[in-house]
Amino acid sequence: MRLLAIALAACASCAGHAASPGLVASSGRLPPLAAVDPTVRGADYLSAVAAQLQPRWAAFLEDCRLRLPAGHRLNATALVATIDLAIGPDGKIVEQREVASSGNGDFDTAITDVLADASPLPRRRRT
Repeated sequence: MRLLAIALAACASCAGHAASPGLVASSGRLPPLAAVDPTVRGADYLSAVAAQLQPRWAAFLEDCRLRLPAGHRLNATALVATIDLAIGPDGKIVEQREVASSGNGDFDTAITDVLADASPLPRRRRT
């Protein structure tokens, strides 16, 4: 069963991540991610998933910002990719399918790496 489509973008928040000593940021911090609309069906679950994915995604973006030049392809704020996930009741990702690529293979690979690192996702509650 398809449960969730996520879109991870380069414009996700990096707030709360301090710069490592000796590294100089190549660009400014990005704005915070918008909250999940509470009127959307499954908003509580989507918020729980976002809370698990966001710190890992922000760490990736912050690492790019600190270690790569501002003009590097991974620092392009227009990068967006969409992944369709099927999540089992236990929170394990049972299937993932790329719906839209960012056009940058390294960025798209980072998304699958973040998903793997964050798995299992929160358990689904039966409704």
